[in-house]
Amino acid sequence: AEMVPSGQEPMLEAAHRHLKPKAKADMLPGDVLLIRIHPKGAIKHCGIVAPNNHIIHAYDRHCVIEEPIREAWKSRNLFVFEMPGVTK
Repeated sequence: AEMVPSGQEPMLEAAHRHLKPKAKADMLPGDVLLIRIHPKGAIKHCGIVAPNNHIIHAYDRHCVIEEPIREAWKSRNLFVFEMPGVTK
């Protein structure tokens, strides 16, 4: 998992403090995803992995949805974490 200098990625830093990073190839339903929407921007979006390679998340001013995890996110903008102590 990627680590960046302190103070530049608050969501990613918080995830590293409280969750366990894992490889994208190992993600399972229930894992937490952090997504960098804009390539040069900070991570400001998160969701939960659902079965069938889907994500449960919400868009600003929209409802909570479940949709396939986008290939663009998987390529470089997606960080995967599991919750410590949770068995699947």
